Amino acid sequence: MKKINESYDVSEDLASKLNSVLADEFLASIFYRLSIVAMKGCKQHELEELAKENGEDELEDHYKNLYEWMQSKGIKVVTDVSEYENITNCTKLGVEDGESTASIIDKLILSENEAIDCYESLIPETELDLNTMLCGFLKDEREHLKKLEDIKNEMEDEVNDGR
Repeated sequence: MKKINESYDVSEDLASKLNSVLADEFLASIFYRLSIVAMKGCKQHELEELAKENGEDELEDHYKNLYEWMQSKGIKVVTDVSEYENITNCTKLGVEDGESTASIIDKLILSENEAIDCYESLIPETELDLNTMLCGFLKDEREHLKKLEDIKNEMEDEVNDGR
């Protein structure tokens, strides 16, 4: 293990993974915000509200708290947002104006599944204080996924009932 600085021992690999998680959370918050303005169609308003809540969780809770924790431990944090696309763990997602709500839900579900996979693989590598924080983030990501899947199922039920 290489000492990154004097205040906290962390491997370069773990520091890199934590920066990737920061990128994931930041990009997820942006994708949620873009989804709000771009989507059209069934369940649009319901998904807009959920996207707003989840996007705030990604930025104001996950990103902000991990960023502050890393800084408090003296871990070098990637602050150049233009680098985030190069270090993200997740699929780079985009939306087009007027894209269907169903299509956007599928992309958001993919994003949440990738976040869950990332946290599940990262958590065993961490010590107690970081582990506790990341477990909380994982719980949130699972809740985000459940709510998105519920909306998708409601949409599918409405389509099937309309036959």
